[in-house]
Amino acid sequence: MRLQPLRFQDKFFFWAGKLVHFGLTLGVPLYYHGLAGLVFFYLPTELVGGFFLASVFAVSHNSEVTAYNLPRDMDWAEMQIRTSCNWGPKSSMWLYMVGGLNFQIEHHLFPGVAHIHYPAISKIVKRVCAKHDIPYGEFEHFRTLYKSHLSTLYKLGHYKNLAAADSAEGKKEK
Repeated sequence: MRLQPLRFQDKFFFWAGKLVHFGLTLGVPLYYHGLAGLVFFYLPTELVGGFFLASVFAVSHNSEVTAYNLPRDMDWAEMQIRTSCNWGPKSSMWLYMVGGLNFQIEHHLFPGVAHIHYPAISKIVKRVCAKHDIPYGEFEHFRTLYKSHLSTLYKLGHYKNLAAADSAEGKKEK
């Protein structure tokens, strides 16, 4: 699809926003704390925060229960369910710590609903999935999902596609 060219004011606000962002996140700390402050405080904070966010986002879409290579004409809601999974459904701590992203399925289906409602909505979504024979991916604990995530990354790195990985697993079991 051909996109409209950006107007001058769009480009201006984009680059001005970048300058303000980097000025506040790098310039101000550099001014007050020097290079050592950036290296010993800012950099570790960004690395830990980035790793945490990447972990929360990546695991919910790349695990042994999420689907790949789905048909393009699949129903939108079904695709959201098949390509996402939940974790820690009974944990209030995770619900509030990640803003409901542990209920990734409900987050994709109902992005405008406050995350405090996801646990109740998930019960309804599970029933509908069972009724329509759609797999509902859920892990009891984050650590179990993370192990599944690492296993999936290994498979993705060693096979051309997950279908080949799944058939190789099936042959190995026989």
